[in-house]
Amino acid sequence: DLDELRKGKNRLVPGEGARRKPAAFIIGEAPGAEEAMALRPFVGKSGRVLRQLMASAGLTTTGEANCWLTNVVKYRPPSNRTPTPQEIKWARPYLRKEWELVGKPELIIPVGAVALYAVMGKPTSIMASAGNPFRSESGRIVWPMLHPAYGLRNEVAREGMEKDWKYLGKRLKAGLYSARY
Repeated sequence: DLDELRKGKNRLVPGEGARRKPAAFIIGEAPGAEEAMALRPFVGKSGRVLRQLMASAGLTTTGEANCWLTNVVKYRPPSNRTPTPQEIKWARPYLRKEWELVGKPELIIPVGAVALYAVMGKPTSIMASAGNPFRSESGRIVWPMLHPAYGLRNEVAREGMEKDWKYLGKRLKAGLYSARY
């Protein structure tokens, strides 16, 4: 359970970015070793890639922050393993509260399969969903993206990821929220 993740020296890694009405709510899976040490989301190798991709879409968590960046699970899992379905289930109410506290952004970007699972409430194929936005039952725009770690291992996927984020940036500049899907 989540108490197991909190044991020992494992500290909570909070989200960061625009605290009021961010343009996007970006969700990863869980902190890695570098994130756990820095107490910041996405600062390791994958994080540097994600932040570059975000920048290509005009999104940033620093300076003139315009998005909120967080993780489903706020504590680093043992051996950097993937969060379990039970951990995802237990973390969902906290993730929702975090989304509410920053102003319920209309655009939700789950990065990777774990984040998409948390948003949808059930396992959903990230490979089939990545780069394909849709409106949720509540009317929010969900724009799944591949996890940057996948792009680090697969150069062809990285090119597609870059295209997806640049397309997102074009949609944001064009007024995404008036778009119909």
